[in-house]
Amino acid sequence: MIDLSAVGGSPPGKRKGGGRRLADEVPAFEALQDPAAFFEMTYPTEDVRHTLEILAQRMRGDDGTSGTIVLSGRYGLGKSHILLAAHHALSAPRVALAWSKRWGIARIELPDACRVVTRSFIQRTAENLWDVVYEAFGKSELAKDVSTYPDADTIESFLDDTPTVFVLDELERWYDALSKQNQSRNRNFIQALSEVARRNPRLTVVTSVLGEKAEPAETLRRVRPTELAFRSSTDRQQILLYRLFENHGELDTAERDAVVEAYIDAYSDAGLASLDSYRERMRATYPFTPEFLDILTKKVPNLGGFQNTRGSLRFLAKVIQATHQTRPIVSSQDLPFRERDLRRDLQNLDATGGEVVRRALGDNLESVPSDLKHRDELFSAIVYYSIADPIHAGITEDEVLFAVLDPGENPNEIKDALRRLQEYAFNLHRIENRFVFRSQENPQARVRAVAHSQQVTHEAWQTVIRETIQSAWGQTSGMVLYTPSSNDSAATRKKLHEATGTPATYLVSTTTLNARDRLRLQNLAPRRNLMLLIEPAFQPDRRAGDDYSLLTDSELMNRARIIEACKILLEGRPEEEPAKVYQLTRAAEQRRLQQEVSERYGIYVSWHRAGPDDAPVDDTWYELSRIEGLSAIRFREHFEQHFGGQPAIERRVQRLWSEYQNRPVQQLVEHFEQTPGEPIPHRADMVVDALKKLARQGKLSLQSTDGRTHCHGNVDQLATKRVASAIILPPIVGPEPPSDVPLPVHRFVQARHDPEQDAIVITWQYPESDVPYRTAVQRYTSVRGWNLGEEYKLDLDITQEANRYIDAGTSFVDKQFQKGVSYYYYVFLIEQEADAAPRTVLSQRCDVLAPLESEETHENQLRVAPQTTRQKLVTELEKLVMSSKHVPVSKVIARLEITVHRAEDMPLLSALRDSLPVGVGVARVTGDFQFVIRGPLSKQDVIKVARAVPSVPEATYDALLHLEDREEG
Repeated sequence: MIDLSAVGGSPPGKRKGGGRRLADEVPAFEALQDPAAFFEMTYPTEDVRHTLEILAQRMRGDDGTSGTIVLSGRYGLGKSHILLAAHHALSAPRVALAWSKRWGIARIELPDACRVVTRSFIQRTAENLWDVVYEAFGKSELAKDVSTYPDADTIESFLDDTPTVFVLDELERWYDALSKQNQSRNRNFIQALSEVARRNPRLTVVTSVLGEKAEPAETLRRVRPTELAFRSSTDRQQILLYRLFENHGELDTAERDAVVEAYIDAYSDAGLASLDSYRERMRATYPFTPEFLDILTKKVPNLGGFQNTRGSLRFLAKVIQATHQTRPIVSSQDLPFRERDLRRDLQNLDATGGEVVRRALGDNLESVPSDLKHRDELFSAIVYYSIADPIHAGITEDEVLFAVLDPGENPNEIKDALRRLQEYAFNLHRIENRFVFRSQENPQARVRAVAHSQQVTHEAWQTVIRETIQSAWGQTSGMVLYTPSSNDSAATRKKLHEATGTPATYLVSTTTLNARDRLRLQNLAPRRNLMLLIEPAFQPDRRAGDDYSLLTDSELMNRARIIEACKILLEGRPEEEPAKVYQLTRAAEQRRLQQEVSERYGIYVSWHRAGPDDAPVDDTWYELSRIEGLSAIRFREHFEQHFGGQPAIERRVQRLWSEYQNRPVQQLVEHFEQTPGEPIPHRADMVVDALKKLARQGKLSLQSTDGRTHCHGNVDQLATKRVASAIILPPIVGPEPPSDVPLPVHRFVQARHDPEQDAIVITWQYPESDVPYRTAVQRYTSVRGWNLGEEYKLDLDITQEANRYIDAGTSFVDKQFQKGVSYYYYVFLIEQEADAAPRTVLSQRCDVLAPLESEETHENQLRVAPQTTRQKLVTELEKLVMSSKHVPVSKVIARLEITVHRAEDMPLLSALRDSLPVGVGVARVTGDFQFVIRGPLSKQDVIKVARAVPSVPEATYDALLHLEDREEG
């Protein structure tokens, strides 16, 4: 095995035994000056061999060789080293010959007598190139008399029998520093010099260029030089191995092959392909994996982040120092990225200015649990692949296995760790089949990282689940959410008492319950038969005796944590694109969570008996009935269908009423509310309606507090709110009493399309009474078979349709309609007396055609929206015309239009009503009146006209002003 301690055990710049220096320091000046020491550290790369072989052929007078050799490439590829090799080989040919023999390559035979002129222009950037030539041939005094560069003939006249070789380093840097005039003159001289070298074998030019600019490379290429471009990454890898390890030539191949075969077996078990060729590559790059050196020598040079060979040597030396005592082979998983120097090297490679490295190895690394297997190895490999090649950045899953898998490890564990890493590292992206760190956050990964962090507290995600249960139920009134706790009895009792404002109380439990818990909860309710207990039915992996709880469900917890994480991230005011992702993710997870919560419910407890908490309760006390999901509407529909509903109440009241004869109705109501096993009156008026129906049928009678007896047709004269205090009596024997008292309705109702609001406006007035009234408006596109003045049962507890209004106001503005559609608005008066069920009576049906196009107000028109009284119209007109903004000095009021809608009780209308044929049954005659006054009108005129308009009860008023430009003069 290669002795890794030769690097790892010796600090940079110190010798180990008699070996050469470590490669993370440049060679010492003495080694560069001494030909023997220099060739001792030189590996025979293709470029070195080719350069020396061409020089040998040139010195032998081979006409097929070029007189100019150009080395081109970026910094750090070894151009200066080859130029120095040429210098030492020409200056000390016997040392070069011995070196070629030692390496077993073609013999490098050079003449003993040679004029070698080597010049690096790093420190002499202002010098003209011909000064070097004059100096080389001992003719510096001639340079003083030359006004321009010497031509080719002059250069050739200097040549003698001694071969002359010019070795020029950093030629492009020198040329770029010259003035424009000197660049032109020196470029011409370079052409002359290279032309002489092309035709005269006694002159040879060896130089290097970076290739970053056109000149002077293009001038040199005119003579068709031998050009070396340093394209062999294999040579660079061998240089690295040779320079890193003192004993590289003493490699124990048997031990190397054993290590390689162990890795090949591991790769084969993982299902990786093309292992035969990879085996040979591993032997060639040992003790590094091919993937590690290939990245460093093939992709990294394209960045210019390292000084290539020099930078790679320093980089590898740091890696080896950190791994030589623990690793049989070095791969991309072994970067000691916690060390400051190496992290700085990685940041230098990072094309984003180090941002990718800082983010990945900073807050991303911190966000991943430290107990995640292979965490650091994955970060090392993925960061390395992410920054080494910005064009094709990232690492595939197979490349991850090549980098991270060691013999004896389970590849599935690495794949699983890679999958989990995506959940935490929020700058890690998956682009097609590659994993790559970027400076931009991956919003989805950011959500997952925050979701699994301490930012999302236990209480926060449990609150999300509780709120989702309530949202899935869909009704806030009468719903109590039950979560077992140390003081749950007191807290639950309080909630159940606070929920008594609704007829039935729906107790939704977050956990499955046993028989004793169910009985205890039933006894906490003030009206035990009205406490409807709903439990989860979803019990995954439930063990005997264990209760399932939605608040410990891992699937629900994960969704709730994501929802809370999105909320936290949105509160931080992110940029637009991440914000969209957070919003969409939150909405999608909320939908899924609500669906999954609903699916986990499915049990309703139907009671047969009641008893104290310490009673020996068992499953015979109740029945567990299946329900479909969690929804107040669906539950009520299911309840009505399977648990009796109103028909069951009526049948049971018919059997029980005689037991409550001569007793108040309220006592019978309380019997149903308190007695488990009785049909459940989940609506407040179910028992009362059953009694009224029996009274209407003449099977019993009800005596109100004023002593009147109600039976048959006159039972509806008894207000619903007064039924509870009525006495239950036997039926009245005799004829049915007359019933001529009409039910209360609105004083008036009207509906019209308002172009100002582009809405349909319905207005009404209540009858004069101390009874509190509300209004219900139902909108339909087809006619219902309902009669005006009759009572109809409406579900007033929950809005089941979007086209509904229920409130105590005096108007309803409907903007949710389609153009050109006829709508039918049914307006109900809701009478709600204390302790009584509400009564809803149909007051009016209003038919409105929604116009195809809304009326638009011209820029020279001012409109006053409909007002309920004339005085309000006057007030709005006054505010409008007195405003210089609306009626500027440059305008004059040309016309005023005032419309009175639904006028009634006017003499003209009364006469019209009286003239109608007898028997038509006309109760009201109403009409719309429009007053049009042409101007010009002053502001005071407008107000006077408005005040003069008749004040009509129950009418509405609007106005339209037409303006014109005031004439000049």
